[in-house]
Amino acid sequence: MKTPMQQMLELLEELLDSKPTRADRSRLETAIAKAKELMEQEKEVIVKAVYDGMGKNFDPNMGRAQLYYKSTYNTTDK
Repeated sequence: MKTPMQQMLELLEELLDSKPTRADRSRLETAIAKAKELMEQEKEVIVKAVYDGMGKNFDPNMGRAQLYYKSTYNTTDK
């Protein structure tokens, strides 16, 4: 499963590979950089939602929210 931002990043990269004009290439590169930045924010939101959903039974030292994100969205930290 991929997050919406991961899907958007893939689309932008495909568009960049389609030999855009120089001006479009610059815009796509800017959009890709922003999408990568937003992916980190998206991850934080998902992890917080999982953490909040676990309530008082959650042990923050176990990192279950991080584990959920990584296992669900097939990501690797860069």
